[in-house]
Amino acid sequence: MDQKTCKVCGNGADFYSPYLKKYLCRKHFEKMIIRRLSKIVTSEGMKSKGYRLDDDGSDAHRLLAFVFKEDKGSGVRLSNLTMEDFALETMKYFTDKRYRPRVRISTKTSVSPLYTTSEGEIRDFLAAKNIVSAGRKRDAEDEWLLNFIRGFEERRPGGMISLVRIGNELEII
Repeated sequence: MDQKTCKVCGNGADFYSPYLKKYLCRKHFEKMIIRRLSKIVTSEGMKSKGYRLDDDGSDAHRLLAFVFKEDKGSGVRLSNLTMEDFALETMKYFTDKRYRPRVRISTKTSVSPLYTTSEGEIRDFLAAKNIVSAGRKRDAEDEWLLNFIRGFEERRPGGMISLVRIGNELEII
């Protein structure tokens, strides 16, 4: 059996990133996620010492609370919306032109740093930090559409993030 190794340090790999097409050890997987989230917030011009977090008990909130310092008085709000949430909104728009997406990646006062992070990556990160994962419940219609998108993602890794980026470029989300 072929032992997978981290592409950064050469140690045993614990995670595979289909977007990067790389195996990563726990340490480098965690660093990749933290760096990605910090870069998104900074690139949106919202670098701050403290942030407001939507505490809905979700896995997304747990990850954001781990990475960012919360300060309820801060003007910058970090949303718990994930790549799946934005992919769903974009796909709903494409399947029903009357549908108006209810979410935005960023506004003047908030940003959704998880728009490039999948719920699977969030679960893996929490597991690596021994933080209990709560999972996510959606209604049947959203679950059916999300399963369709995930099927596409399995056949073409990167398809979900491409859908999100298209939605963002077209200013749908």
